[in-house]
Amino acid sequence: MQDQIENVRDAIRWSTDYLLKAATTTPDTLYVQSVHFTVLTLDTKDELLWGASWIYIASGINSYREFIKSNGHILGADDDGYTFSWDDKRPGTKISLSKEFLEKNSEEFKLYKVHADNFICSHVPGTPTFQAQYTTGTSKSTEQHLVELAKKQVDYFLGDNPTKMSYMVGFGEKYPKHIHLRGSSLPSIHAQPQKISCNDGFQYLHTGSPNPNVLVGAIVGGPDSCAVTISLMI
Repeated sequence: MQDQIENVRDAIRWSTDYLLKAATTTPDTLYVQSVHFTVLTLDTKDELLWGASWIYIASGINSYREFIKSNGHILGADDDGYTFSWDDKRPGTKISLSKEFLEKNSEEFKLYKVHADNFICSHVPGTPTFQAQYTTGTSKSTEQHLVELAKKQVDYFLGDNPTKMSYMVGFGEKYPKHIHLRGSSLPSIHAQPQKISCNDGFQYLHTGSPNPNVLVGAIVGGPDSCAVTISLMI
């Protein structure tokens, strides 16, 4: 991940440039950007661990590793999670940090590897801890079987599914164009310079028109049992 440092810096630079431009456009309004690793709520715990993990993996900065070691147990490190989504990043964190144990033999991340195994097995048809609803039974999975299953899943969300729709925005000829994300559904400040309050934003969410801002590369959450996309997974 070391080669991604410049991309991380570009992402940070984009947000700070945005704040500067916004402040220049509306000088009487104060814009701030705040990230606190000390504010812990049910909605942010998994995000804090997820964010700290990725920053540590990308940068190698030891303070983030220490944060994970000191706070992981209260941020979800001890919990199994069986659905990776915009609202629950725990499984992704477990898999990401498993690499630290597997490649560097870092004992403090051994628990993450155990939970990552549980998560993977919960999605492999035929395993005892299988959680999905499309098969039953018990069996051992070979490496080739796991590769084939992963490819099948990727093919599914890229269009090989009952709807023949790509669940990645911007990929293929048919993809979701009315996703549930404020940044995608609201008009830009150039088209709508007036302030849009939180509640006023729902009128754009519930319209049947395509979102004005296309989030190329975003993967929508779902599908549900009827193969209908339901929300954006970040």
